[in-house]
Amino acid sequence: MSGSIRIVNSITETFTLEPSIDTSAYADGDVFFDTEGITIRSSGAIGNTSGEVTFCRVVDTDDLKSDFDILFLKTNVSIGTENAAVSVSDTNAKEIIGRIIVRSYYDLGGAAIAEASGSIVPFKLTPSDGVSTLYVAGVCRGTPNFSSASAIHLNLGIVVY
Repeated sequence: MSGSIRIVNSITETFTLEPSIDTSAYADGDVFFDTEGITIRSSGAIGNTSGEVTFCRVVDTDDLKSDFDILFLKTNVSIGTENAAVSVSDTNAKEIIGRIIVRSYYDLGGAAIAEASGSIVPFKLTPSDGVSTLYVAGVCRGTPNFSSASAIHLNLGIVVY
């Protein structure tokens, strides 16, 4: 009997992103926050960085509990103007590698949390000087009106191979 064994070294990290959001009322389908980068160090010094986003936790300190989509992109391209309808060109749409839907918040009194797990987003990025960047953007799926530009905090669990 013959077979092969593949050994993969991986690093699991939690990345925090606090996107800057508008404090004016949003409409459903507006750009919640435009593309922002998360720097990921490559586990291999040379070559592509592969991995998976394995979970997402959202803390809403304004306690508005608005649903939104998180888009993951392989390059730093815009999905449109913040607090205006999403407007993604055909070329930019090809850079989107996945989406996680955020909903079903748990109320904590003056804040709320939501977790989106089970929505694994695999990625393969080309590093520059040993560092790769995964880009994230948000699309509003409600009509919130936040009182603080820093009311949303994202915690992303990422496994890098």
